[in-house]
Amino acid sequence: MKTLIKKTLNYLAETYRQLSTELRIKYRVIEFNLKTQEVVLNVKRRSIILKFDFAEAIKEISIIDALSAVDAALLGYFYGRCYRLSQASNEVNKKIKPSPLLLKKERGCFKIVSHNRDGNIGYVDSRTRQVSLENPVAIMRNFHVITNFDPTQACYIGILAGLSFEKVQAIKLKPSLRIID
Repeated sequence: MKTLIKKTLNYLAETYRQLSTELRIKYRVIEFNLKTQEVVLNVKRRSIILKFDFAEAIKEISIIDALSAVDAALLGYFYGRCYRLSQASNEVNKKIKPSPLLLKKERGCFKIVSHNRDGNIGYVDSRTRQVSLENPVAIMRNFHVITNFDPTQACYIGILAGLSFEKVQAIKLKPSLRIID
């Protein structure tokens, strides 16, 4: 009898968590434009379209909070890629500037606890208290993992994944040494 009650309570708690998460998601990403460095958002249940620069969207915590974790991670990923490219080309890009990001833990069962020198992110599962250490790109590729983060933390993971992706690309594109006689 006690196990039946526990299972029922766990089911109700999980259902409530999913519903509250879906109610908080107010925006849906329609398009990422890398040339103009803009993101196009659709307000859910309305026919309203909003355009933001990547940097503007990252600075507004209210926008990130209203996105799903996957959309927030993708926004962070494309911001990180554009930021890395603007740093690599030594151009001063007014649209892409470093911005502070507030990491909150209001939803999701995973929480970021560390970021080490190797670029790996340590996170803890609040239900099982299990600590994991993974690369940001691997976290973004795993749908189950990224959806269990708060959108602000998912955005941070996306930024780190975008920065590391472009760093790997820059290493591969490094010119070879030429010998002149």
